[in-house]
Amino acid sequence: MKNKYTQTGTRVDIHLPNGLVTKVNSDRLPLLRGLDVLWYAARKGNGKDYVQAIDNGKTLYLHRILMDQLEEDKVVDHKDGNTLNNMKSNLRQITKGQNNQNRTGANRGNATGIRGLTYNKGKGKYVGRVRIKGVLHIVGYYTEDEFDLASKELEAFRKKHMPYN
Repeated sequence: MKNKYTQTGTRVDIHLPNGLVTKVNSDRLPLLRGLDVLWYAARKGNGKDYVQAIDNGKTLYLHRILMDQLEEDKVVDHKDGNTLNNMKSNLRQITKGQNNQNRTGANRGNATGIRGLTYNKGKGKYVGRVRIKGVLHIVGYYTEDEFDLASKELEAFRKKHMPYN
């Protein structure tokens, strides 16, 4: 079974076996057809579906294939967080640290559900904090009634100080 490709202008939709669709630039179609593989979406530990294929026992990731000359210490980032959007304008090479700035959601085990907001027993309040290049920044202290404010202030801080957020 092979993927169905639908071209609209400079975009190609690749129809995946589970009903999902990924999009790529049409100038990349010859490269992808030349690989002669079946592309499919596989859910990763971060809960996102990444488009991949198996070729001679090796896993190929579509977003990495589309970045011709990926530097050794770099990863491919989907700027908009949508791993099915594999258009050139949505892919960039960045370091793992920069890529961590772009992640969404709270850490596992975070009881508040807000990234960067945890309970501080000593203060009897919730503390909003962000770590940048190993330095911990305290954004503020909040009560349970101020979770919306905390979320907004944490997001604003990340937007200002983390360019890949």
